[in-house]
Amino acid sequence: MKKFALYVALGATFIFSTSASFAGDIVEYLVFASKKPPFPISEWYNASNIDLRSPPGSVIRLEQIDGPASTSSWRVLYVSQTEDGKHVPASGLIIEPKSAGLSPVVVWAHGTTGTARGCAPSLAPNPVREFTQRGGFERLPISVGIPYLYAWLQRGYVVVAPDYAGLGTEGIHHYLVGVDASRDLLNLVRAARTIDPTRVGSDVALMGASQGGQAVLFAGEIAKQYAPDLRITAIAALAPAATLALSSGEGAASFTSGSPLPYLIASGYSDAYHLDTSIFNEIGKSRLIKAMSECVVEFYMDVTKSKQTGMSGGLMDSTSWSTALMRNNAGTMRSQAPVYIAHGTEDKIIPAESTMTYLERAQASGTKVTVQWIKNAGHGDIIDKARSAVVDWIDAGFSNHDMAGTR
Repeated sequence: MKKFALYVALGATFIFSTSASFAGDIVEYLVFASKKPPFPISEWYNASNIDLRSPPGSVIRLEQIDGPASTSSWRVLYVSQTEDGKHVPASGLIIEPKSAGLSPVVVWAHGTTGTARGCAPSLAPNPVREFTQRGGFERLPISVGIPYLYAWLQRGYVVVAPDYAGLGTEGIHHYLVGVDASRDLLNLVRAARTIDPTRVGSDVALMGASQGGQAVLFAGEIAKQYAPDLRITAIAALAPAATLALSSGEGAASFTSGSPLPYLIASGYSDAYHLDTSIFNEIGKSRLIKAMSECVVEFYMDVTKSKQTGMSGGLMDSTSWSTALMRNNAGTMRSQAPVYIAHGTEDKIIPAESTMTYLERAQASGTKVTVQWIKNAGHGDIIDKARSAVVDWIDAGFSNHDMAGTR
């Protein structure tokens, strides 16, 4: 009753469904299905051990690419850092409007594309574009582009869009490891400021969806300590993966054999937390390998269509694995900036309980959170339907700070 009362207090109307889970309804992915393989990877994305000796946020390599008129756009390879202090290469995009003076920065943290190297958005043809849903008319293997890109550029904001380490770059992608993804975001802003310190300011707004929603929530929580050179002014998370370890059976079902999630998470979590993968049988281990060669749509279809069991039990049955998942529930520390969350009432990928339990944790930690439940919105169309609210939220975040402080 506590959650229901909290929910009503938000002024929302919602019909709960016990069928939704992080395992998701494959229909939401089939809508944007593509038969194309991951993008090819060039030598440009490789970094040397010498490159990685530089501090986090250092630029390894820079390449100017096509972008909207009156902008300068780059593909950048830079140094990021995992939670245990290891320096890793990461890639992303920087789009800068051609205007005088320091500008605030909008960060776009993308949703799940997969865990294979070729699933990085910056690898796509013409990656600097308005957001294109998975597949699009080009039948791309992943979603590419930045939501509301032209709105940000018209306002004079610099836009950065990280791929996350291990997507595009060498190494293992730490999928849904919140601290590591959030550091990738913050270090790309630092890289952008190194490239053009006269144009790229320190006021930063964070916007992310799904996997990226988790990343921006964590970034808001660690930024004050990890990146005191940046000032987070606003956070917008769309259908975020805010609570991985749910207490309900619905949450546990997301991490059992028939769900793609255990196989997407396993390699990154094993690498980050040194977890034992013996819970996966030979079928499961073959899926772990396949997860490193397919993007999200193809991998989801492969796993959900199979009737073969890939695990003995579920990840939530293991103390070490469930502890690691709980470690990646956002909201346990106070965020540096107010948080806006949009969640669709028809979301079949991330359950409402994920946002509701995040809200309880975040408010208990002192974070100011606004949640909007958008009627008739699913996981795939939440970005479009939340557009006005997100743009207004980020504009207000920048307006509430003295822009002379954009140092």
